[in-house]
Amino acid sequence: MSKLIDVSTWEDDRMADYGGYTRKCGKIDENGTRWMVKFEKKHSFKSAPLNLFNQHINSEILRILGFPVQETFLGICDDYLVLCCKNFVPEGSKIITFDVFLRQSYNSYELTEFTDLEKFERIMSTNELLKPYKDELTKSFWDMVVLDVFLMNLERTTSDFGYLISKDNVTTAPLFDNRTNFQACTVPLRKDNQAILRDDLLHSHRFREFDDARQRILPVLESKMDDIHNIVYEQICLSESQKKMKFEQLCRTLHDLKSSL
Repeated sequence: MSKLIDVSTWEDDRMADYGGYTRKCGKIDENGTRWMVKFEKKHSFKSAPLNLFNQHINSEILRILGFPVQETFLGICDDYLVLCCKNFVPEGSKIITFDVFLRQSYNSYELTEFTDLEKFERIMSTNELLKPYKDELTKSFWDMVVLDVFLMNLERTTSDFGYLISKDNVTTAPLFDNRTNFQACTVPLRKDNQAILRDDLLHSHRFREFDDARQRILPVLESKMDDIHNIVYEQICLSESQKKMKFEQLCRTLHDLKSSL
């Protein structure tokens, strides 16, 4: 990873209207590309790995693995550490996150922020926009779940994934908000109104689509661990102990995905 880029002087994107809980703004680079800029606390690289570092490293790992993912880089804006996230929506298309589709069929009080599998299946089977693409979108959803288990991204909400909608097509949006949560023991899925434990997802074999997805993805993970090691250890803003902790965590989750088959 090279020196952090200072985006303070980039043009402000006056049309940006990003939501979410954290501070964000829009910037436009010298080539006219639009970027969402996420702010961290005043940058200090002496603490445990920060959220933005994990989001960037995880996105780089997904790119190495060959999955569509939002392009990111770490930078500085007005003396703050920032994560710059490239606008991936093509002209003539828009992104609609899954929570929007849920609210077309359910009242807010019927929903949680995490994905209920019965509601996911119903939306895919009945929504007129998504139904023609059900098989492809369902496959990509379970691929995302496996990748999130690998990265310990166990808090992905229904607003953290979605679909690119154009006049003639619907495709899964590139993966974004690729965080890491070391503490979670559940996954961001619900079944029968109950949270699904990570160990249950891994070991029970009650989730056929999940098992099918990890059968697809495990060979890719195993073949790319050397490249993943290199990208983690290239992060100049992380200490050696932080790099070691990150890579060891990935090795553990790979082991968990393999041993439970």
